[in-house]
Amino acid sequence: MNEETKTIIVTAYPYAAQYGTISVPKDIVSEDEIKEYVSEHWSDIQFGEPELDYAGTDFDFCEED
Repeated sequence: MNEETKTIIVTAYPYAAQYGTISVPKDIVSEDEIKEYVSEHWSDIQFGEPELDYAGTDFDFCEED
């Protein structure tokens, strides 16, 4: 099954700002739903280097243009 997705930009704050992206189904639209999806699929986020420990980190997100 090929589900349509949209890209969400994630900013994590472990001890420094770290940016990454994750594909989220297009039918997930509310901020609460997106935050829940990102939390449940954290291992799917593609962060840049260096690799950091994100356990318990806060994060923000926005939709890619």
